[in-house]
Amino acid sequence: MKQIDTGRLERVRAVRRRHAAALLRRPGVIGVGIGQAESSVHGPAVQPVIVLTLSDDASEMGLPAELEGIPVRLIRTGRLDSWEG
Repeated sequence: MKQIDTGRLERVRAVRRRHAAALLRRPGVIGVGIGQAESSVHGPAVQPVIVLTLSDDASEMGLPAELEGIPVRLIRTGRLDSWEG
């Protein structure tokens, strides 16, 4: 089983905190989180990356491919509704 690179995870968390508010102001960006790289070429450790959740109709134009050297993954989702309870 792959281990998480904890040093990199802390760096990714800090980068996400610095950029989340600005990213969420972009049209169609509905979430900013942390996930793992899609590729397994990173060796034995899981490589955390920043994940932008986009609405189905959001444009990818102008969205960063990386932030401060951290790769950015884009994930599209359908409509999200808030449920109380």
